[in-house]
Amino acid sequence: MFVKEKIIEDQTYEEESLTAGKTELQYNTKKEEGGNIKTVIPGISNEYLEKLEIIKGELLINTKDKREIEIAQSMGIEVNPYDITEEGELLSSNGNLLLMDSSGTLTIPDRVTKIGEGAFANVEGLKTIIIPGTVKEISKNAFAYNTTLETVIMKDGVQKIGGGAFRNCTQLKTVEMPDSVYEIGTELFSNDKNLTYIKLSSGISTIEDSMFSYCRSLKKVQIPEEVTEIGLAAFTYCTELSKINLPKNLSLIDPSALSWCPNLTEFDIDAENENFHLENGFLLNKDRTEMIYIQKSAINNGTLIIPGTVTSVSYSLIGIYNDILKVVKIPEFMEKISDAFFSANTKLEKIEVDSNNLYFSSTEEALYNKNKTKLIYYYKQSETLTLPNTLEEIGTYSLKSNYMLKELTLPDSVTRIEYRSLPTGLEVLNIGEKVNYISPVFTESKTNLDIQVNIDDLNPYYCVENNMLFNKEKTKLIATVSNDESYIIPNTVTEIGEQAFFWCTNLKTVTIPNTVTRIGSEAFYQCTSLRSIEIPSSVKEISTNCFNNSHNLSEIIIYNEPGTIIGSPWGCIFGDKAIIWKGKN
Repeated sequence: MFVKEKIIEDQTYEEESLTAGKTELQYNTKKEEGGNIKTVIPGISNEYLEKLEIIKGELLINTKDKREIEIAQSMGIEVNPYDITEEGELLSSNGNLLLMDSSGTLTIPDRVTKIGEGAFANVEGLKTIIIPGTVKEISKNAFAYNTTLETVIMKDGVQKIGGGAFRNCTQLKTVEMPDSVYEIGTELFSNDKNLTYIKLSSGISTIEDSMFSYCRSLKKVQIPEEVTEIGLAAFTYCTELSKINLPKNLSLIDPSALSWCPNLTEFDIDAENENFHLENGFLLNKDRTEMIYIQKSAINNGTLIIPGTVTSVSYSLIGIYNDILKVVKIPEFMEKISDAFFSANTKLEKIEVDSNNLYFSSTEEALYNKNKTKLIYYYKQSETLTLPNTLEEIGTYSLKSNYMLKELTLPDSVTRIEYRSLPTGLEVLNIGEKVNYISPVFTESKTNLDIQVNIDDLNPYYCVENNMLFNKEKTKLIATVSNDESYIIPNTVTEIGEQAFFWCTNLKTVTIPNTVTRIGSEAFYQCTSLRSIEIPSSVKEISTNCFNNSHNLSEIIIYNEPGTIIGSPWGCIFGDKAIIWKGKN
């Protein structure tokens, strides 16, 4: 009746302009003095005066009560159980989960302009997502780890999609990205192992880092003409990928982008693209100095001869040929070999370096830099090994594939132990007094980690206690040397270092003392058994990606006042709904 009367009174009245609540009534951008929702619906009871409102001409009920939601839906009243800011951002909140119906369909309301970080991460039973064009931005991890998600309907109008927004959605099969999208984040569809088809927006210019990594069912992808760059590990482990196009504007492909894609046999290089060459099984950059992909046809009788023009090789381009590759020949002008290039080749019999090469040397067992101060790759499988006393650095991945090695005593000359340099099966590591750098992740994996680490008493830099590696003063926790379920950090520690608990998949509880002030980058990366953690009031800084990939961590209890530590939720996929501020303890 109210609407009909207003139309009779004022022919310029716009029904969609009507907004009414407990204390106000507005239409045609003008307020009606003394009016409220009872003016429009006179019979409304005081009980619902707080809950009912009219927005843009539509009646909504603000409730999280399931019975009221069911009644409202049966009457055609739109339900608003969610937490949304005045700017239209749908926040990470348990109330948002009520937007999903019993069939597992989540329809984002038109009022939403931005879906908050982690807003719908790891939701049980979510199957279909409908995102209207009014949503301009989908934030980081918004729908990550939804293992039942099958369908995403994204309407034209969406412009930005944050990093990891759909990662680990393992049942997701197809996605169509509207051309309105012009900005995307890293790891967007990473580990969506059943994804078979993707339509990319013509508005994007970059295939971001790890965008499709581990999408093992993805067979073909059409890269838009506007794309100029393919990032780090963009398609790594896309094991079914058989064809890829390189459009005319593409100028850069990271050498790791196509690694571990064993079925990639067809490259459709645009006739106008002069930045890449496919020759004799090698995909090379413009000046033929860098290898981007190696096809199986490049290996003859078990031997890979790297082209003489190549000066740089990166990442593990040959790991997929472990069963057939026996010999690798390195040319005269090779200047750089990535630490990861040989990392997965357990059956190599020989690495030959051209005698005129100024940067590398090889023996019957290993590849070194020219003066043998850095071990690049030890390819001979052995229970014991002898390293030269000139050696100063155990390079990244250099001993990774030596699965027979159980005990390792480093030469006294060694000063550095790099990232994932030691094999998983190692049981005893003896470190001398000169070692002054140990990567927090010095083994290949912490999944089965249980190493006895012995450090020379005269070493002034490191010590080990209770399966934890510390600096000598025990003020910094550097790494764990086991994969225990529980750790108690001593109260001498003021800093939990970068990657300290990296890939500790068994970790369930950790006690952090009230002496710790800083927690470093990826300190709790991939701690998949960790569900809750308490942060004492002494902590002033937490790295922005501290909890990356710890996808079951749903409760981070902070004993401090809200907002006292910037960067929330620090990589936690659940967003800010996982953060519980409890005040100082």
